[in-house]
Amino acid sequence: MVAGALGSDATVTSAAAIVAHLDTHKAAFDIDGDGSTLPLTDGLLIIRYLFGFQGSALVAGALGDSAVRTDATALIDLLDALQPETSGGTASGSGEIQRSVQKTISSRRSLTSYWRIA
Repeated sequence: MVAGALGSDATVTSAAAIVAHLDTHKAAFDIDGDGSTLPLTDGLLIIRYLFGFQGSALVAGALGDSAVRTDATALIDLLDALQPETSGGTASGSGEIQRSVQKTISSRRSLTSYWRIA
């Protein structure tokens, strides 16, 4: 799970510690607000967001039946808010995390360092 996926600044580094960390903060990943954290809804929304999808491309077929957050702009704002603060002390605006993640993916650094869930 962690081979080749950890950045040099990663603070949670073992597979067991990562699973425990994610389990502790599972509610933060209920992106569509339906009360469940599921890979084919919330996970898909996160992945699409990280790849820069917007509008209907972000939400089409990715919302749970009981989703309360369905507006793509509101979902992007929510996902933007999960990223860590910048050096200036404020969260980056829409689109900034996608660029950061693209840099992360290309340099094989850990995605966990880009989410504020602690």
